[in-house]
Amino acid sequence: MEGLLEHLGWSAEPGLSMLNPDHRRLVDSVAALVRLGYPCDIEQLLPYGRLAARPAVTDLDMIEERPTQAEQIEAAVALTVLYEPVLLSLRRMAHAEESDRRF
Repeated sequence: MEGLLEHLGWSAEPGLSMLNPDHRRLVDSVAALVRLGYPCDIEQLLPYGRLAARPAVTDLDMIEERPTQAEQIEAAVALTVLYEPVLLSLRRMAHAEESDRRF
């Protein structure tokens, strides 16, 4: 995973990143995909990482627009909790559309 993080320009301090539960979840998920025979190396993951960076920038832009620290904290929580299902729903809808086009 450190190679992927380095390619993305993200923090990849050995050992420290494993303290992050999302990093551990990523490692576990990638390991499961590899065990099942799906390609899941840097080449396959890099486009996803690049796409994931875009909503992160958008989220933080929205958070910064809030005038007080309390409102920024509230926005961070709301965006994390509520936008995650929005993004997942949009991805699934995009899959359905692309499947209709291809098949």
